Amino acid sequence: MTPPKEQYVVVLDPGHGGYNPGNGMYNMGAIGLNGIYESEVVLDISLKVADILRSNGVTVQLTRTREKDKSNPYDLEDRLRLAENFKPNFLLSIHANSFTSSTANGVETYWRTSQSKWFATTVHNAYLKQVQLRDRGVKQDTTLFILKGQSYPSAMIEVGFITNPEDYALLSTPEGRTKAAQGIAKGILQFMGIDVKPLDH
Repeated sequence: MTPPKEQYVVVLDPGHGGYNPGNGMYNMGAIGLNGIYESEVVLDISLKVADILRSNGVTVQLTRTREKDKSNPYDLEDRLRLAENFKPNFLLSIHANSFTSSTANGVETYWRTSQSKWFATTVHNAYLKQVQLRDRGVKQDTTLFILKGQSYPSAMIEVGFITNPEDYALLSTPEGRTKAAQGIAKGILQFMGIDVKPLDH
């Protein structure tokens, strides 16, 4: 019997942003055009995704909710432990890509175990439909530690290249990040079998 949607827990993991007590520095992830930080981009998108999911009656937890907070988990084991303490039914880690060449662009989504492949595919396709960026595919990667959990579907989406002008144009503005969040949220809700409320706000 399928539980009511209010009993589902979705954990969102905004990539990077952890505090390293060893050197007193934060892991800001990749640096994109005009000095934009990956950690800032994906946190903003993740918070927007959380708002949309909650407005659709879903319980959401995040592995971090602020930039430059010393309580943000730095070690991947700590981050996964925190995520699993929330007892997730689904986990999505949200990242942004970068490359030395500004021509690299597009969206790619990763899964680790076979139970997660369709979850990754559903989120990936809904996001692509929303943002209209290049499709780099859905891929298996058995080395991604945050996707190590065995009891729930999990995926990591790379929402675009912050080093590419086209992707950056989407990911650097509040309007673009809202659009990105809408696509991700639609994918999660579709996978959960929840009718999506209009997302034009």
